[in-house]
Amino acid sequence: MKNFAVLSGNSVINIIAADSLENAEIATNALCVEFFDGDYVSIGFNYIDGKFIAPQVIDETLAE
Repeated sequence: MKNFAVLSGNSVINIIAADSLENAEIATNALCVEFFDGDYVSIGFNYIDGKFIAPQVIDETLAE
């Protein structure tokens, strides 16, 4: 099985395992991108220019 990020626009909305990209996209009815062991990808990440980008974390204590 291969790992795929399911995208809505540029945002990762789910992570699935499937035999192929075609099966992943059929199962989710969405654009999917394969990622590999060692890649850190999670729901909420963005996929821009072929790279997964983690969301920025805002430290609320600094805003005070």
